[in-house]
Amino acid sequence: MLIDHYSAPTHVIALENTLNGTIFPQEEIVKISEFARKEGIKMHLDGARLWHVAAETGTSIKELCDPFDSVSLCFSKGLGKYNGHLGGCTIHGIL
Repeated sequence: MLIDHYSAPTHVIALENTLNGTIFPQEEIVKISEFARKEGIKMHLDGARLWHVAAETGTSIKELCDPFDSVSLCFSKGLGKYNGHLGGCTIHGIL
């Protein structure tokens, strides 16, 4: 087997919602997730401001997180707490 030392295979796609205040359309996230799953690529969500997305779109946090293998949520940015961060993934989602 020939090893290509000049390529870096993708193992994780990390998305942020919101990105610079712009809400990433959930339909697009689902499409990216479907592609990633077909290719064996994990999905991670930086959801520091995901509370804003849920409030603005009326979409549940669960639905927003479903396409991902791992998620990080921030309480200080989304809920106005002084500090606090939550990370989570399924047992099969551990990278």
